[in-house]
Amino acid sequence: VLIPGYWFMYNMYALSRNVGKYMSRDKRTDKSQQIEYDYLAPDSVNEMFEGLRIMEKATATAFAKTNKRAIADTSASSADLEKTGKDLLEKKGPGIAKLEILASGFENSSRKVELVKVPEAWSLFNELIIYYGITELMGFIQKRNISSWQKLLQALPAKPVRNSWKNIGGQLIPVNAVHSLIRDIRSGKISSWDEVHDFYRRKSDLYPREKFQHAFASLVEILGITPQKFTRKLFFSLLEQAVTTKEWMTRNIYVSRAKDYENPFRRMVYDTQEEMDKVMGKLSDNSFIRQQQEELEQFQHLVKSLRNKFS
Repeated sequence: VLIPGYWFMYNMYALSRNVGKYMSRDKRTDKSQQIEYDYLAPDSVNEMFEGLRIMEKATATAFAKTNKRAIADTSASSADLEKTGKDLLEKKGPGIAKLEILASGFENSSRKVELVKVPEAWSLFNELIIYYGITELMGFIQKRNISSWQKLLQALPAKPVRNSWKNIGGQLIPVNAVHSLIRDIRSGKISSWDEVHDFYRRKSDLYPREKFQHAFASLVEILGITPQKFTRKLFFSLLEQAVTTKEWMTRNIYVSRAKDYENPFRRMVYDTQEEMDKVMGKLSDNSFIRQQQEELEQFQHLVKSLRNKFS
């Protein structure tokens, strides 16, 4: 089994293009209901956190097996396994890549299920969660027009919670709110479709704020800090890391699309490069790639302006 995070590295073009493609296909006349199209959103980020736990536990188990150490099957030992696996993956020891890392419960069969490229996928998941958190924070600063570091600290949630979410027909809603809706329907407090639709509209209006709460909670959790330890120095460091991640994304969008032009099975149906360019269009003329490069420049400019604003 190839952990999806590594697959992500080679499919940046499709993932990124789908965001704009799905938005352009949204032909609703009333778009007041917020539909989430981004691949980095509360539900997918929560799945990435779960993926990290799976990788950490599997890595620690493989390490223990290789070193002939017994493992107790308890909830306490599960937490210890995750901590041990995290330490091993953070240190990136040369022996980790050689481990046979197996997953349990993935298939209803007796064959072994191996996780490959675990160190790379684990690092990527961490990087993407940080990117999700810092980019949502950047958007929050812009929307609130926050002009100083002190005002930013006052605006940040003191006790952010990374809650669970449900994808309800494309609209993301916290699980506790969904359960509340179901209880109200069963009790008769909500007794008409109009009232159900009102619930959807209210949650849609709250989505930007609730998404930011989730993003900031995810950021401090992945960094292993409390909100009180979110310093200006750390903020500047994360801004630079976000630029690096954005550059990596933009580069891999180009690389993943270029693979289509280099694929021998695609090329074999064309007699010449000129014929292929006429049918597929030149890679250098790809409008989406150009758009992504422009967005990278805008992102770099925004980071620079934020550093100047809060320095």
